[in-house]
Amino acid sequence: MHHVTISPKFQVVIPRVVRERLGLRPIASQTPCGIVSPVNLPPSRFSCGPPAQRTETNFQSAQRKRLLLRQVFPGPCRSLLPAPPRAFGAVLAALLVAGVAPADLRANTTLDSGTTTLSTGTDYGHTLYVGKTDAATLKVNAGGHATNFEGFLGYNAAAFGTVTVESGGRWTNSGRLYVGNHGTGILNVTGGSVTSGGSILGDYDGSVGTVTVTSGTWANSDNLAVGYHGTGTLNVTGGSVKG
Repeated sequence: MHHVTISPKFQVVIPRVVRERLGLRPIASQTPCGIVSPVNLPPSRFSCGPPAQRTETNFQSAQRKRLLLRQVFPGPCRSLLPAPPRAFGAVLAALLVAGVAPADLRANTTLDSGTTTLSTGTDYGHTLYVGKTDAATLKVNAGGHATNFEGFLGYNAAAFGTVTVESGGRWTNSGRLYVGNHGTGILNVTGGSVTSGGSILGDYDGSVGTVTVTSGTWANSDNLAVGYHGTGTLNVTGGSVKG
């Protein structure tokens, strides 16, 4: 972390690394600014590949410099840097040029009634809600492969969401899986496989999350919390659970 220095004459000395990153040059006058905060130097958010191969688009550069400027020059001085592109298309283009899959820009999917049976590969987007405000069920049969980033079973307090993954079926959560967020969530693994980047059974007060594994696998690449603030139950009578 780099810090600016205030001299006895109340002059602000900007660290060299910040001056070089922002491309600052000496000027005759400047609009008075308030007391500065410690300056963090965040890495380029959209950089990809080995360090020697990383490149930075104009959009990325402007975004990073504005983040730095907000810490070095509060208030009116922020206008010194150009505003980043405001059009959604420009933002998406910058992500694609950087080689980043725009996962956060994908649409969400809500299953809020009845039973949905899946026997083919289906991408449910960034967030899959099974039972967001009402009751719903998702069945992943043999040959079915559900993919999404985050998954919620029983999102709101009155919601009831159930997912059953049968033999030959797959459910891939790239991010975290919440079984019982505010409401009630049930996950049954009777074969096939379920993967997630960590899971919570019974997230908030009053929520209920239950997972039953009788066959197949359920693998978490991060922590598995059973009963966080709500009630969580994990039943394993066969297969394997990792987390």
